[in-house]
Amino acid sequence: MWARAAISMTGRARGVGRRAPVVTGLLAGVWPAWVVVVALLMSGGGRCGVAWGACDGGAGGVERGPTEGEVRAWMERELGAAREFPSLGGVGIRWREEEWSVLSAEELEVLRAQIEGRPEHPRRGEVTRADRQASSGTPDTMRWVLFSDRGIGWRLTHGMSWINLTTDACVTTDRSWRRFGDGMTVYRPEHADRPDLEVGAVPRAEENVFAPNLSCLLDGGLHKLARVLEMRLDLVSVSGDRWEVMLKHQGPVVYDVRLRGRWDGTSGRGFVERFEIPENGYSPEGSGLFEVYTGWAYVPELGRWVCAQVDRHRPDGRMWRRIVFEGVVPMPEGGWEALTRIPDGKTPDALSGHVEVRSVRDFRSMEVRAASKEGEEVVRPIERRATAGFGGWLRPIGWGMLALAVVLLVWLKVRR
Repeated sequence: MWARAAISMTGRARGVGRRAPVVTGLLAGVWPAWVVVVALLMSGGGRCGVAWGACDGGAGGVERGPTEGEVRAWMERELGAAREFPSLGGVGIRWREEEWSVLSAEELEVLRAQIEGRPEHPRRGEVTRADRQASSGTPDTMRWVLFSDRGIGWRLTHGMSWINLTTDACVTTDRSWRRFGDGMTVYRPEHADRPDLEVGAVPRAEENVFAPNLSCLLDGGLHKLARVLEMRLDLVSVSGDRWEVMLKHQGPVVYDVRLRGRWDGTSGRGFVERFEIPENGYSPEGSGLFEVYTGWAYVPELGRWVCAQVDRHRPDGRMWRRIVFEGVVPMPEGGWEALTRIPDGKTPDALSGHVEVRSVRDFRSMEVRAASKEGEEVVRPIERRATAGFGGWLRPIGWGMLALAVVLLVWLKVRR
């Protein structure tokens, strides 16, 4: 009887949308137990830790917030998972990136004067973008589709709204290639992960182009912090269901990131709502940059939570980039074999459809095949570059130059 009375009261307290059974005779017979249950439910103001499990308070109850230990443990798990490249399983993900000109009319005129007569000025693109957007009334938009499986590799396609150009790239255990417009480059599989003077590129470096922004949608930007910058969790604070953590860069350059968000007791996890860079030793102008995250939802096809929209702001509050989740993409017929097939310009590509291929730089055969003006195929060898003796320092210098390029790119974006 005692248990039945407790269960009945628990159903009412949870507000499950149905009235508890009226069992007057039962309650009259065990009224001391009824009083105890009522006292327990009213004393906590929220959840009550009775023996049969926690329960929510009445309609006015407030759910218990997390402890600092719970937030720290969750964040450590998230950082650990974010150090791996995202694996999406049997479906792809589609997203878009909108880039807005944030120049005021006065700033634009000053910049026009600076670039006049200087065609190589590094900020000329900002004026071009501002004029283009003023004419169209829309931002520059890039659309991306990615398939990724940790045991296989990844396949990517993306296009840009302001030019009629699409690109494709693929890095798997046995295929590595990239198409840019009508030009193809096919690498040997061993080229994928190592700098090579012969190739002049690192195919997997393409990840540094799309992974940081995709990371915002999948894990609140933790991938770029944990894997690229190797940041570590420092301070954690909690107030109700709100939490804040500070991440520190492990190195001589000061680079701090503050994350703020809310805690969801039902799912037992937090959600990033604001990403701030209070201090950026790599680029002081980047100190104060922040991102706002909205619309977290669980996506069953991906088996994970995804953020619907991320707005990136300059320190003065002006938004210059928006990243938007557009949905999942089913695996095409033929699976990974079709996804990773090298485009030849004859058979439709699994993601991009019909593409034109006029030249192929193939490092497997060390040949360049190109179509002449007359439509005939011209074949010439790829000139080999001397690589002997570079093995000891090529890898660190190659990755060092790549890291420098990424930092420079971030700096240029901040200046916009």
